[in-house]
Amino acid sequence: MLSYHNHFIWIKIIDAINETYQQYCVISNMGEVDKEKFLEMMMPKNHTYQLVCGIVFFIVWFLDAFLLRITTVYADLLPFWLPLFLALIIFIVCLYLIDASHKALFNSGPFGLRTEGVFASVRHPMYLGTVLFYLTLAVAVISLASILTFCMVFLVYNYIADFEEKQLEMRFGVEFLEYKERVGKWGPRWK
Repeated sequence: MLSYHNHFIWIKIIDAINETYQQYCVISNMGEVDKEKFLEMMMPKNHTYQLVCGIVFFIVWFLDAFLLRITTVYADLLPFWLPLFLALIIFIVCLYLIDASHKALFNSGPFGLRTEGVFASVRHPMYLGTVLFYLTLAVAVISLASILTFCMVFLVYNYIADFEEKQLEMRFGVEFLEYKERVGKWGPRWK
């Protein structure tokens, strides 16, 4: 059982990791003004929430998939290659989304609303790629506990995305609202 003191230490460690991660993520290609604008639009403690989600997910995933095997009963009913094949497909999509969105955000000139490339298909491709990574792991081992944890992680990312969309709406106004009408939040809109 964690005492208050230990809990406080863990929060401080996570905050330190969060600050380091934010400094790392703000790519050197951005000017100082762009860095400030970018950080203003992020939800406070955004990276802390993401880090906690990752830690909780990986603990549940590891315990259920490799040690306890409580909710992996369906894995034995499928051919071993099927979940791995599905996980590989999801993982390839995940890598593409993260790479393409990272390049579009940080390697394409001054700060502004990105609506081209992968952002023409989905409004939050980096978050979607990250969430799909969690799904990749859950599908690979067919862990129901991991899939349930994935759903909770998705809700956290959706909350973060909602916050950032409000910031984008305040900053870019009608331009963002028109973009929001054209492009789906978590997937392409089919016309």
